[in-house]
Amino acid sequence: MLLCRRLQKAAWLRKWLLRDLFEPVAAQVANLERLVAEVRALNATVGNPVVEPQMLTTLAEVAHREGDLPTALEHAHRAVEAARACGFTMWTLWSLESQLELELELGLVDHAERTGREAIALAAHLQDRRITVFLLTGLALAALR
Repeated sequence: MLLCRRLQKAAWLRKWLLRDLFEPVAAQVANLERLVAEVRALNATVGNPVVEPQMLTTLAEVAHREGDLPTALEHAHRAVEAARACGFTMWTLWSLESQLELELELGLVDHAERTGREAIALAAHLQDRRITVFLLTGLALAALR
């Protein structure tokens, strides 16, 4: 009897996980895209240049979670350019690291190596040892491919 109850609970848990955790992902993505549009609209009134790189990074994360790696990479690349254009150096570094990861996932090894080298130079300039470890790991993975 105890085993039967445990199996029923396990079935209920699987059902709950599928219904409450996995189904709302599409709704969460739509909500994030709506929020990005709202933030962009609000920022249009004040013109803070650091907002756009952050919104592009958010869109890259959404595309990555949806499994659309080419779109994620495009948004990540645009985030790097937008951060660089407004002098948001830390965001440039973080976006380069995201771009490196996406390039590796897509098998773009040459691009990943260039991105990694650029990011390592920026990390050294900013004396950011933590992200340097991530970047070196990415470069090591690129070298193995």
